[in-house]
Formats: sequence, C-alpha cells, structure tokens
Amino acid sequence: MNIRFIFFLSISFLLFSCSSPKTKEKESAFQEVYELSEMAAIMENMYDFLNENRELIIEGQSTLDIPDYFIEIHTAEMTEGFQRDTLLENHTESFLWNINRLENGENSDRIALFNNTITSCIACHKSEVGCTGPIPRIEKLMITTKLN
Repeated sequence: MNIRFIFFLSISFLLFSCSSPKTKEKESAFQEVYELSEMAAIMENMYDFLNENRELIIEGQSTLDIPDYFIEIHTAEMTEGFQRDTLLENHTESFLWNINRLENGENSDRIALFNNTITSCIACHKSEVGCTGPIPRIEKLMITTKLN
C-alpha cells in the first residue's frame, strides 16, 4: 500500500476522531493500529494549536505563545518513506520564520501573518518532500476577509 495513501488515511481519520494536543490522551481505533511518526504527531499538534488560535486572531486578540515543541520539526523522526533533506529544511525554516513573525508581529497584521504561516505549511505539503493528503484540511485554516 502506498505510504502517502496510508498517511492521508491516518490524517483523515484523525480529523474525524477529535484529535487533541499532546497533553491529552485520546486515541482512535485507527491510532491503536497505526502509530503516528514523531513528525506526524508534531504536525497534528501544530494544526490543533493553529486551529484553536484562529478565532482569537480573527477577533484581534493579542499575542500567541508558540509552544516549544514547534522547533522539534528539525529533529522529529519522519514518517516511513519520507526523508529529511535540504528542501524540507528550507520549508521548515520558512514555517518557523512565519510563525515567529506571527507571535511577535503587530496586531494589525495578525491575519496576514497567520495566513503566511498557513501558506508555508501548504507550500511544504505541495512540494516533493510533503504529503499532499492534509492540504484540504490545512487550507481550511486560512482566514478570508469578505469585502462589503
């Protein structure tokens, strides 16, 4: 079975099984059979963090405190079939740069900075180093503004 298909299936299943941050212990039936790699688990936690803070950003509430585990994307064990290489490291640096700008940026720029962070996730997943499966889920994090 194609590893990307398995990864997509696991991410899809997690979406519907109410995934939670590292601090809570909830496992779906699928997770009992398939164990996420360190990298996949970190990305799930990042998604949860960004999803939880999305509304705060829309409402203009102040700063985010980026969790320490975000830096672990440099060293986390990859999902089988994926390799850490220069392209991945470039995408990793782009994401970390964008998330730090979001954490330290002006409140007036929060939505743009948040969307830049999400765009860096999508760019990595669309590249040859990423798994394309979670892209539709990640795209839903984008904050769109409606013109009146």
